[in-house]
Amino acid sequence: SASGGAAGAGATTDTPITVPLLQSAADVQTVSHTLGQSLDAQVLAFSGQGYTRTALALREARLALVEDLTTRGVQLPGVSSVAVRTTEPTLVTLYRATGNSVQWQRFVRRNGVVHPLFIPGGSVVEVIDE
Repeated sequence: SASGGAAGAGATTDTPITVPLLQSAADVQTVSHTLGQSLDAQVLAFSGQGYTRTALALREARLALVEDLTTRGVQLPGVSSVAVRTTEPTLVTLYRATGNSVQWQRFVRRNGVVHPLFIPGGSVVEVIDE
């Protein structure tokens, strides 16, 4: 079939794709960069094997995707890094950084806090600025 050859043209991988939560402008920037690089590699692979129209279409899709992520990403809040000096309750760390602790569950998930009650001293955590 005509599409059979094109399907094998791009690089394939058996590694599962993990998609991080897009909660901040920095998250979107990271994902946009990673997707852009992956799609660029696919464009080169298709182009190198003679699938020029497919490569050009994929390039256009890449440009549209990166532009959309960039446009919407700037609307998301930024992220700050907070150094925790001594072991303290998670709620205290979050409150000190943001003035409230309503989003403590998101804070725990984002930072992979093992025991949500306390954050060990010496840790550096990310806080979403809202």
